[in-house]
Amino acid sequence: MTVQTSYAENMSAAYEGQLADLNNKYSDIVSKRVETSAGIAPGRVVSPGTADDQVVIGGDATGIGVTIRDLSKRGAASTNELTYDQYEVVGVMKKGYLYVNIPTASAMGTGLFYNDTTGVIDAGTASTGETQLTGCTLEETTTAENTIAKIRLDL
Repeated sequence: MTVQTSYAENMSAAYEGQLADLNNKYSDIVSKRVETSAGIAPGRVVSPGTADDQVVIGGDATGIGVTIRDLSKRGAASTNELTYDQYEVVGVMKKGYLYVNIPTASAMGTGLFYNDTTGVIDAGTASTGETQLTGCTLEETTTAENTIAKIRLDL
């Protein structure tokens, strides 16, 4: 058995798409298959695909949930980037707490929106090409751009 003997000085608090609370009473997660040919990364809003069990990335006001990170699936060694390939099964959170990368500095309690094309979530008010995530909020203040932060989903 191996034992970890050293740690990175600045370890990440969480990874994008990682569950932030394991309270099953509040969480609502379903399994879907990735329809998008380029795949879908964790922490992205997805919409219904062409079949009931499929999802596609983004979507104009049709988002049904956010892809979660499966802790048993390993990302690239150098960046820890992870993508669920086309036809692969992915967990989609509709309700609960999740970590995502917030592109702008924002205050706790700020509403959330997503980019209709990329599915990337941000805090603030949606504009053209974006959809507001009604009832969803940022649960931590972000003081810098591209900060992993906890969000609350209620879709």
